[in-house]
Amino acid sequence: MTQRYSITDPYSLRALCIRKSWFTCGTNEQYEKLFYANQNGYTLDEIATIIWVCSDVENRQEIVDALSDIQEGYLMALAEEQIAAGERAADEVYCGYFD
Repeated sequence: MTQRYSITDPYSLRALCIRKSWFTCGTNEQYEKLFYANQNGYTLDEIATIIWVCSDVENRQEIVDALSDIQEGYLMALAEEQIAAGERAADEVYCGYFD
């Protein structure tokens, strides 16, 4: 089973933070807590707050909007993966039925 994250996979979250120059005021320990939150089901608002507190960004909503966009893409990819897995399973059952 694929690991699920609150927002997106850790590599994409890291890339977003780098691209947006977020988390430049955070420590390594705080950065690890960000990834812990993403891995353990924290809400988008909680993760946005973690990033906002450790960044020079004035507008927290900017972070919320960007996280929402990346989360939507991540959830769509998960859905497509599940559909593909379901189709493969259905094909195996269907093909086995006629053996």
